[in-house]
Amino acid sequence: RAMFGSGGRTAGTAAAAAGPSLLEKQGVVQGLKAFLMSSPYDIAAWMPAVLMALVRAAGSRQPAQLRTDASKALAEFKRTHEQDALVELREMLGQDQWDSLQAVTSTASYFA
Repeated sequence: RAMFGSGGRTAGTAAAAAGPSLLEKQGVVQGLKAFLMSSPYDIAAWMPAVLMALVRAAGSRQPAQLRTDASKALAEFKRTHEQDALVELREMLGQDQWDSLQAVTSTASYFA
């Protein structure tokens, strides 16, 4: 949560106070993507937490490259998981979490 959120940081060294670097955040996004892709057709109990971390990484307060990488990981997850798996995932997530995931993975429509 502290990696992508605005969670409180404890005082320590100057580097710790500055927070994780962009490179560290990108490494975390790639690691989270690897977790998701390790189960391309199943919904594991740990997936909601990983998905929500990627949703936070795709948030507007993150650098553009990080948002893009996280959004692509979420889109790939949605593409590789069949409709039945997404129904199962929806049951595991709260409504706010589901809405957040949909907001990041849904394509914008000119007609919407």
